[in-house]
Amino acid sequence: MVVGVVGIVAAGRVEAARTFALTAGLLFAAMAIWGFIDGDDVAGIFAIDTTDNISYAVLAAVGLVLGLTPETVQRNIGHPSHG
Repeated sequence: MVVGVVGIVAAGRVEAARTFALTAGLLFAAMAIWGFIDGDDVAGIFAIDTTDNISYAVLAAVGLVLGLTPETVQRNIGHPSHG
């Protein structure tokens, strides 16, 4: 829930959104890798199962792709050129 709230706050500026996407992507990637290796929990804090690991891996991929998308492409989303 906290990650979602931070994401909403960061969405107002492209630079903040990119930083958030990369940070969240790396966080979820670490959780997915740790979860696949351990299998029961992440750092003894988050109980996980295979479904959680797959979800974290997907969220990591989405975050990293969005965070690494060129800034010019991101700035043009929602502002299509009229030609």
